[in-house]
Amino acid sequence: MQTVQQQALIEGGDPAMSLNITVLLNITVLLVILVFLLYFAGLLYRRRIYRHVDKLEQWKIDIENRPVAEELARLKSLKMAGETEASFEKWKGQWEEIVTVILPDLEETLIDIEDYALRFRFVTCHRLIQTAQEKLWDVEETLETIKEEIDQLTESEKGNREKMTVLHEQLQELKRLLQKHAMGLGISYPVWYDKYKQAADWYNEFQEAHNNGNYLQAQELLNKVDLTCQELYEAIEVCPNIIRTIEHDIPRKLKEVEDAIQEMKSKGYQVDHTGAEEQLAEMLKAKHQVVAYMQNGEIDNMKQWQDHVLEGIEEIYQRLEQEVENKAYVVENIGQLDARHAALMEKFNELKRTVGDFKLSYSWDNEWESKHDALQKMFKAMQHTYDALKVDPDKIDQLYPTLKPELERYFTNYEQLLEKTASFEEEIQTIRKDELDAKEEAQDLKRNLTKVRAHLRKSNLPGLPDHVQSGLNIATEALQELQASLEQAPIDMNRVQYQLKEARSQVQSIAQVASTVIELAHRSELLIQYGNRFRREHAEVREILEGAEQAFRDLQFREAVELAEQALDLADRNWRKKLEEKQSVSV
Repeated sequence: MQTVQQQALIEGGDPAMSLNITVLLNITVLLVILVFLLYFAGLLYRRRIYRHVDKLEQWKIDIENRPVAEELARLKSLKMAGETEASFEKWKGQWEEIVTVILPDLEETLIDIEDYALRFRFVTCHRLIQTAQEKLWDVEETLETIKEEIDQLTESEKGNREKMTVLHEQLQELKRLLQKHAMGLGISYPVWYDKYKQAADWYNEFQEAHNNGNYLQAQELLNKVDLTCQELYEAIEVCPNIIRTIEHDIPRKLKEVEDAIQEMKSKGYQVDHTGAEEQLAEMLKAKHQVVAYMQNGEIDNMKQWQDHVLEGIEEIYQRLEQEVENKAYVVENIGQLDARHAALMEKFNELKRTVGDFKLSYSWDNEWESKHDALQKMFKAMQHTYDALKVDPDKIDQLYPTLKPELERYFTNYEQLLEKTASFEEEIQTIRKDELDAKEEAQDLKRNLTKVRAHLRKSNLPGLPDHVQSGLNIATEALQELQASLEQAPIDMNRVQYQLKEARSQVQSIAQVASTVIELAHRSELLIQYGNRFRREHAEVREILEGAEQAFRDLQFREAVELAEQALDLADRNWRKKLEEKQSVSV
């Protein structure tokens, strides 16, 4: 800016005016550039629109060249009547409208798009392109629908021709089969015959529809005929067996069940509580249901009713068999009841004596008392059950249904009580075994402690260190306390086990300490003797060895070893190797 002002002053002009002119020139240049860029962008977008129009034009040409006329010509092989003729006229009209109206209008729209693009009216171009695309998609959908409907119609006609002969033969065969199995179908025959007549009527209607060109209607009728024929074949195959079972086998089986119930009642079996008679009565009452099923040809319901009744009959027999087993169980086991209960009482009385003896010899804690109380309660409950089972043998025929569960409960509890009693006795025997084991181990510990003392005496030690003597005393006291607890009556095994653990620990500890002390004493003595050869040569070595000897006399064997090793290290660095060689030679 200063340069412009200086130039203006030099030229003798107004600096402010010169600045405004420069700004206007810059703005003008920017506007020109912007207009050029917009114009260039418009040209590019217009080329894009032209390419889009070319694609839509190609799409339109492709539709014009579709072989729709050839597709419609396929219908000429069909009879042009009825719905075929109506469909042909509809499809022909749709194609003519596409060729003569829709596509020409679309051509005009594409020309308009190019014209608007030339004038840079891009918003209008975009809207018209969307409209053209929607029209083309509608045309595509229409053509696709025409093709599908033509295929459906021609295939229906072809399928009808192939199927009609087969169904005609099936109808003739079914007519003969229905007459042949009329007796087997029983009261359901009328409903099946009516279905056959309905199928025959549908077949006649099919032929009329087919001849009139109504192929889709004909196909629907033919499908109905086909389904009915399959239903009739199933009925002819299945119904006679089901009806024979319902009308002959099931009544016979129900009569056999009724006779079986009466026979069991005459033999003294209590059948009333089983519900067998009530179930039989319900099945007899339900027969009117299956009659309606047979009259209406309801095969599935007939099968379900048949299966339900047969399962009910089987269930009744199972109940009766269970009743026979129940009575046999009661008769067989009621006679063993006295002997087994006597054995149980003997077993329990033996447990009482064992517990009494145990309490005299051992302490009796709360846990064992609780277990013993539980066993006593179980025995009292079994005694109550046993008393309830003591009935007059002549009344077993009337009472066995109620005796059976009581007997089962008694014998179940019987086995449980025997098992728990044996487990409790085993615990008691374990305590006694623990006592014997503790006494045996206490003797072993005494012998081990004696061996430790003997080993110390034979080691020729100048004396025993205080901690060794203290350890011996502690171990001795622990063994004395253990022995005292083992001699008490009753014995507290929990205390014994604790003291046994302490005594074991003390004896093992003092044995290890004694072994270590003996080893240190022997080594210190050996090293001092070996170091005496260096006394005259080294005054410092002699002084340290004298300290080691004093430590040995003071029973500080570990300190003696350390001092002796220190003296030898000063006298000869290889003393360890030489000492080992000397010992190996002497050995």
